[in-house]
Amino acid sequence: ACREADGFVVGTELDRMLHFESEWRALIARVREQTQAPLTYAANWTDYQRVPFWDALDVIGIQAYFPLTDKTSYSERDIRRGWQLRMAELRTYAEPLNRKILFTELGYNQSHQAPIEPWDYAVGGEDARPIQATCMRIALEAIDAEQSVVGALLWKWFPNPRPIGRNFQMAAPHIQHVIAENWQKQ
Repeated sequence: ACREADGFVVGTELDRMLHFESEWRALIARVREQTQAPLTYAANWTDYQRVPFWDALDVIGIQAYFPLTDKTSYSERDIRRGWQLRMAELRTYAEPLNRKILFTELGYNQSHQAPIEPWDYAVGGEDARPIQATCMRIALEAIDAEQSVVGALLWKWFPNPRPIGRNFQMAAPHIQHVIAENWQKQ
């Protein structure tokens, strides 16, 4: 049993299975028998509005790979505006459900495409590092400013001795600095 967990995710990105509502509700009830931890489901950003059982969970879980702009020549202002629009959309969705939101994945690849297609695994050159850092900084600032979002789980962070993988390198020093700068304010 996972009685000591801070939270528990009952499923991740199972978008084709969302229509099995009664089965999900039964699963959630069984998990509640095993833990006092808050429960969520990790929905793709494209599908969180299709989840019919948010009322059975404690928090709305979303994989936060929202496109923030469609401009190929974007600015920091465009990225901020993208987060403002997304947060307004999320707040409007969550408030009637009386639920907060947890980003069950949040991360940006080192890529010039990061604000356009944040889910893309293609890694760019060193010149893309500032874009990755800017996207992460603005995302963390947006989370900090939005009361309907309670936090984020960062993607990807591997255990030592190799905490930095091939892509979505959250443990890279330049991203660690951005995370520390934002989260140490708390």
